[in-house]
Amino acid sequence: MQRRYLAALVAAFAATTAHADTPAFDRPGIAFSTTTLPRGGVSWEQGLPDFQRDDDGGTRATQYAANTNLRIGLADGVEVQVSGSPFNVAHVRGAPTERGGGDSGVAVKIALPSRAEKFSWAVLAGATFDTGSRAFTNGDTEYSLATTFGYDLSDVVSSSLYLAASRSGGESTRAWSPGLGFTVSERFGAFFEAGFEYPEHGPATRVAGGGVTWMATPRLQLDFSMDFGVNDAAPDVQGGIGFSLYFE
Repeated sequence: MQRRYLAALVAAFAATTAHADTPAFDRPGIAFSTTTLPRGGVSWEQGLPDFQRDDDGGTRATQYAANTNLRIGLADGVEVQVSGSPFNVAHVRGAPTERGGGDSGVAVKIALPSRAEKFSWAVLAGATFDTGSRAFTNGDTEYSLATTFGYDLSDVVSSSLYLAASRSGGESTRAWSPGLGFTVSERFGAFFEAGFEYPEHGPATRVAGGGVTWMATPRLQLDFSMDFGVNDAAPDVQGGIGFSLYFE
């Protein structure tokens, strides 16, 4: 579930920074957007890289990941996602550097109907398979179900709430994340978020942070995000730089 903290932009404010003809992207941030791609639309969302660093008892561990998410619109309100991490680097002080591929996954995203103009929501159901190399695999298939709720507070401020549950290796994990997003200008956006994760057997983790997005072109978004651990069990810092590109 920690990798999900690297994956997608909080729904409500991704939409505010996108071009009128460009659907909202799912990175950066914890939550995913509440919109789906139109039929035949494709987006490539890439970490360059995403990262995580943790100092535990004087031992610093750093990991970089080229997280990739390919989204394909299937029908009105429905899309399929294929994700993976083809290249990863992990370094622990005093130990050899590890390199290899990560796990891969597939998911279906559905934008749900809403009678309120300012409210939107979507669900994302998927599975992640243990296809990665020894240092970068979960070690088991993980099944997940998540929902993002978005609400526009004004023309320039949006809120979101992300809820998720997953199961892997006979153990369950729950997570949630509130967020606020801001339209800084026609091309710039910013957001703040917090993340809470509760493994069935293990300490809870809490993070807080945010990021910025910039529409370099009407179809290309660049991003930077960073979350900081606010309890001992959470990584010290995690985030990334990346891009999202939309094709029709």
